[in-house]
Amino acid sequence: MLRSAADNANPAGGEAGPPAAPPNTTSNRRLQQTQAQVDEVVDIMRVNVDKVLERDQKLSELDDRADALQAGASQFESCAAKLKNKYWWKNCKDLLHFIHIVHTYRDGEIQHQAKKEWESRGG
Repeated sequence: MLRSAADNANPAGGEAGPPAAPPNTTSNRRLQQTQAQVDEVVDIMRVNVDKVLERDQKLSELDDRADALQAGASQFESCAAKLKNKYWWKNCKDLLHFIHIVHTYRDGEIQHQAKKEWESRGG
């Protein structure tokens, strides 16, 4: 569309103002603003992707540590059960020794008592 000098005239009736910016310049400015916004979004997305990759690496390391901890816990549980069993049997053995000692002592006392009675009867 062609513009005439009357189109550029001031509505108040004064001289014509500066010519309107060509539509191409406005379009270029909008394109530059849009490109700047796109560049900003791309930069933000790159940072986000880097953070996701770091998070993934940290989660992988944490998973490895959890697996190692689980293996250690299983080994501890197994060793603790063996140790408990070992000391249970040791306790049984010690109890049997104690019972044997008490029994031997009582047998000795009974024999001593019987000998005393036998001697007191003239034997």
